[in-house]
Amino acid sequence: MKKIIILCLLLPFLAQSQNTPIKKTVKQIKIDEKDPVQSVFKWVATNVKYDVKKLKKITKTGNRSTTQTVDERINDVLRTRRGVCQHYSELFAALMTELGYEAKVVTGFTNKTNIAGENTSLGHAWNAVKVDGTWKLYDATWAAGGVRDGEKFIKNYNPQWYDVHPKEMIRTHIPFDPMWQLLEKPVSYQRFLEFQFVSDYPATLNYKELIEAHLTKKEVDQYEDALNRSKTLGKGNALLEQWAQMIHANVVIMKKNEVIYAQNEKVTARNEQINVLNKGVTLMKSVTDLFNQYIKVKNKQFKDKRWTESRLKNTMEKLQNQSKEALTIYNSIQTDDVQLRAMINERIKHASQTMKRINTEAQFINQKFR
Repeated sequence: MKKIIILCLLLPFLAQSQNTPIKKTVKQIKIDEKDPVQSVFKWVATNVKYDVKKLKKITKTGNRSTTQTVDERINDVLRTRRGVCQHYSELFAALMTELGYEAKVVTGFTNKTNIAGENTSLGHAWNAVKVDGTWKLYDATWAAGGVRDGEKFIKNYNPQWYDVHPKEMIRTHIPFDPMWQLLEKPVSYQRFLEFQFVSDYPATLNYKELIEAHLTKKEVDQYEDALNRSKTLGKGNALLEQWAQMIHANVVIMKKNEVIYAQNEKVTARNEQINVLNKGVTLMKSVTDLFNQYIKVKNKQFKDKRWTESRLKNTMEKLQNQSKEALTIYNSIQTDDVQLRAMINERIKHASQTMKRINTEAQFINQKFR
């Protein structure tokens, strides 16, 4: 079975943190009850330093892919207090989720070298958080400060990137999935790259309903929908094309895995049914063995004194009860498997025939010792 590796520049996902470091961190943050979102946002922006070394490595290789899980990356940034945009956004989303908010990591790109000093060809990540029923946009990375001469991170908290209006955010940030522009008239990738922020989208995009429906869907359907929505905005840049290729590749793998999972579930269910069938077979073997012992005693005209009237009647009762139990077991197995169904029917036929013979002998014993 192929393992799905979700790379950095994929569809934003709902952050679900259940790890202890996040819980501990939430307790350490001095949260203003009037605006808990701002308290967490400022804490992330002021307590995490931009990782210049990682930026250089990513810039050199052009590769942000990782085999780490989200929780592993979050734990790393909490331990080192360093990271790039992915770490800022994942940490902020995890902390907000821990506080009971719906939080998303939004991936896309910017139309200029951003404040933190990241190359726009590498893409960017920020956040969408649902606050009081409304989705809002945040960029903790850009709020943290910037990189001087590509060498040194300069800490400089900038609240401008807290709760940014969608019409302002689109001037610098464009998500791969147009739904996360949070605009009824999303801007195309080409207009964004040309610094023209007037939409020529042919219809009104009800992003609120789209998001609500999106969150209820399976992950593979979320990916596919995001890819389809992105196509409505036309062509963009190489980064958008790379993202689309990765999304498509993951959708293909996930769908193949769904087939494999379904097949495995069928095999597991069949094995469980066979185990039940074998339980009935084992019970009927015990019935057959005991019944054959009785027949041998009967054929010798009950000369074996160990087989008393009481033992004979108890044997018949035991054989009748076990036969009934075996039939109940066989009839309890529900399956569409033709081969297995044939096996079950054969066992039911055998058990019914055996039970008929047992009942005949039980009547004989009752008459004999009347």
